[in-house]
Amino acid sequence: MKTFNNRFQGEEDCFAYLAAIKWKGNQYICRKCGNTTFHKGRSPHSRRCNRCKYDESVTAGTIFHRLKFSILTAFQIIQLMATSNKGNTSVELSHQFGITQTTSLMFKYKVQSVMGRIAPRKLQGDVGIGFFDIQAEREYDFYWLIHKSKLRILIAVEVKKPIVVKAISQIVDGIKPDFVRQMINGHVSSSAHITIADGGERGFKKLAKEYGSLTVHYGWEHLDRYFAGFKHWIDDEFKQRYSFKHLQGYLDEYNFRVSHRRNPQRNFDIIIRAMMDNEER
Repeated sequence: MKTFNNRFQGEEDCFAYLAAIKWKGNQYICRKCGNTTFHKGRSPHSRRCNRCKYDESVTAGTIFHRLKFSILTAFQIIQLMATSNKGNTSVELSHQFGITQTTSLMFKYKVQSVMGRIAPRKLQGDVGIGFFDIQAEREYDFYWLIHKSKLRILIAVEVKKPIVVKAISQIVDGIKPDFVRQMINGHVSSSAHITIADGGERGFKKLAKEYGSLTVHYGWEHLDRYFAGFKHWIDDEFKQRYSFKHLQGYLDEYNFRVSHRRNPQRNFDIIIRAMMDNEER
C-alpha cells in the first residue's frame, strides 16, 4: 500500500481523491436544480451544471469548504490525528504547518466532532460500564477546570483480555440508571455480558432485571485503566489551562484511537469520507 506521502504529493492529488469520494465517478446531481449532466467547472475537479450553470467545487457542502489553509495541510493534520500514538497540541500543529494556533485548534475541533460520529459497531462480549467523577479530579489534575459537580463521564468499553478494544464515552448530568439504559440500548449488543462498576447503591441493580446478562459490583479494572489512559493522553495534549467546553471532543478523539488502533493507516480514509458526508459546521 502506498504511504501517505506517496499518495498525496500536492493539492491536485488531494482534490482528485475528494472528487472520487464526492461524485463516485459520474454520479453527479446538481445541488441547485437536480440536473444530472455537467461540464468542467472553474476550480480543480469542480463541476458546472449544464442546466442552471451552478458551479460546485469539490469541497462545497463539506467540512473542507472555505479552509483557511491548503487542502494538503488539512490532509496532513488529519493523518497525524488518525495515526499518531499521542495527541498533537494546537501549538505543535501551528508550528509544524505554519498556521495560527487558533486556526489549528478550530480545525482540530472539527475533526474531533467527525470522529465522534464515526461510531464503532455495537460493543460485544465482555462490556464494562461506569461513571467517572470530573469534579473529583480537580483536586490534583489542573485540566479539569469545572464547577458543575453533577457532571460525570459515562464510559462503556469492550474488553478482549487483557485490553480494551472499543470504547464509547459521553458527558452526562449526574449518575442515573437512565443514562446506562440509553448507553446499552444504543451502543451495546444484546448478547454482551455487561458489568456495571460501583453502581449497587444507586439503584442500578434494577437494570439486571431488564438485561439478563448484566451484573453490578464494585470496581472494574479495565474501566479504571481506560480512564487512567485518557487522563495521561489528555495531559500530553494540554500544556496550559484547559477549557471544559471541548472535553467531549477529546473523549471522541481518544475513543476513536482506542477503537481503531488495529489498522491506523485505514483511519485516515475513514475520517476523510466522514468529513465529506458532513456539512460545514
